[in-house]
Amino acid sequence: MDIRDRFKINKDTPTIFGYPLWMGRISKRVAKKYSNDYPRLLNWYKRHRHLSEVQNLKIGSIINDCSGFNIRIAEIHPEYQATRFEKDYRNPRSVILYGFDFTSTRGGSCSLLHCGIEFGITQAEVERRHLEHIRSWLKDSGNATWYGGLESEGYLRAKDKFEKQLTVLENSKHITDSDGVLLDEYF
Repeated sequence: MDIRDRFKINKDTPTIFGYPLWMGRISKRVAKKYSNDYPRLLNWYKRHRHLSEVQNLKIGSIINDCSGFNIRIAEIHPEYQATRFEKDYRNPRSVILYGFDFTSTRGGSCSLLHCGIEFGITQAEVERRHLEHIRSWLKDSGNATWYGGLESEGYLRAKDKFEKQLTVLENSKHITDSDGVLLDEYF
């Protein structure tokens, strides 16, 4: 069941990606007061609302997620927070929008505010950034601590994957499709 079916929505309530900023038994004045408790979403939206990408962001759109590669959006999940002084927070009378999570067609998930996503970038830019990342990752043996040491299976597997990608990129071939989405053989 969609959360929008549970609450009364005024027709003049502003929306982001088709989801209202607030819903339920709450006045516009009070909703704006509570919305100021979550300024990151509103500030992000105010900075980007003029962009056509924001207006057209929907399932199937391409964004650049925290992995550094572009992804296709499979699902958009709004995150709503009950207003602060609700007696029963599990069944609130009103809610305020404070963020979005995007699920990719590969199943990964990224948050609009916490992961630092941006709109889809070109294939050349994705691969240039990834090449810089690979080179710095391979130089720094400190990355092994994430995997449990230089001899751990996880570290050796990651190192082999990055060395394979490095070879392909240095030979002027592509590890992404024309949209900047990582090809399955390099995933």
